[in-house]
Amino acid sequence: MADKLPAIFFQCSLPPQQLPSFHYLSAGCHTLLGLDPKQVKKSVHRLLDQIHLCDRHSFLTSLQTAEQTQTPWQWTGRFESPHQSELWLELTAYPEP
Repeated sequence: MADKLPAIFFQCSLPPQQLPSFHYLSAGCHTLLGLDPKQVKKSVHRLLDQIHLCDRHSFLTSLQTAEQTQTPWQWTGRFESPHQSELWLELTAYPEP
């Protein structure tokens, strides 16, 4: 059912001082961003490299803050899509304890 919604559902972990690791990404990753979920799970750089350079730091620091404080994560930033020149993303996630 998640694969039919115009959204990206994901599960990731964020070890201290490391990059996020995705364990699940819905088909929305391909539909909306043009990225193969399997490739992003293998290498998070496939996703990170598409986030606008000016927004990449805020993406990572806001994700780390949400993980450390166990509070909902919200981020808005630009994504350089292979299919379109630039997309604005609004992401929300809820950490599991």
